[in-house]
Amino acid sequence: MDIILIFFLIMLTIGFFVFVFYALRRYFFLKQRLDRIVSVYTSSIITVDQTESTQQEKLKRHYFLKAVQLLRRLRILTQDSARTYSAKLAHAGWLTKDALVVFTCIQILLVLISLVTSIVFVIALPWLAAKSFSFKGIIVIGMVWIGYRLPDLYLKKAIPRYRRKLSRSFLDFLDLFLICIEAGFSNDKALARVSKELKQLHPQFMEQVSLLITELQILPHRRAAWDNFAERTGIEETRVIAQIINQSEQLGSSIGQTLRVQADMFRGEKLSLVEQKAMRLPTLLTLPLVVFILPALLLIVLGPSLLSVIQLFKGMNV
Repeated sequence: MDIILIFFLIMLTIGFFVFVFYALRRYFFLKQRLDRIVSVYTSSIITVDQTESTQQEKLKRHYFLKAVQLLRRLRILTQDSARTYSAKLAHAGWLTKDALVVFTCIQILLVLISLVTSIVFVIALPWLAAKSFSFKGIIVIGMVWIGYRLPDLYLKKAIPRYRRKLSRSFLDFLDLFLICIEAGFSNDKALARVSKELKQLHPQFMEQVSLLITELQILPHRRAAWDNFAERTGIEETRVIAQIINQSEQLGSSIGQTLRVQADMFRGEKLSLVEQKAMRLPTLLTLPLVVFILPALLLIVLGPSLLSVIQLFKGMNV
């Protein structure tokens, strides 16, 4: 019985942390989307008090710098861990320069919350207070470990989800980029026009394109910018396009026909994936059909006959 209660408390704590993560993520996503929508209609109207906004920015930077100093004093942000987590956060869509510090602070806060929650459980619950010290220590360490691992689990789920969004947006980007190239635009001008046109429709992918445009202007070698773009997105389509554009810029050849052929290949691959999913539907529907639909159908078809047989046997007994 104690093991069941402990398991229930651990699952309840995990569920609470997962709910908080997804609620905060949904809140920030909706807030960013609302800000983008509002900015379209209020771009020509000044409605923000500049003095107040400047004070808020200064306050944010003050607390951010304090957090950075604390992390450096505790030696939590080492060079290797910063490089590893920066790459993971970029693959999950956290592209701001403050993403690593924010993620590390969230991880530390979750560890502290898990520690406080586990101590409260151990002290407040009577059936846990009567247990041995080693058993209480296992409970505390387990809950702290869960709080420490939750951000990593979030990243493991967020990275493939973010890459699926980029993959769904890629064909629209490639089609419009191809149209701009065939119209006589240079690569940089084509990227800028595509970013402007698709910013509202595909914000995640256009954020990556904006970083690509910035790196093309700053980095000494254009090849490094395209390679970074392919590495950040982490999808096969961008790697192929980056290789094609790097080769064309190195050799000075036209890429219009090559991009059109590649776009047709990508579209064919997407269509084949859709066909594969459609072919899997009968197999996936077998279990719901057998478990939920078939018993109800048998009850409807055989129910009257069973009732007639029951009434017949009752009459024979009488």
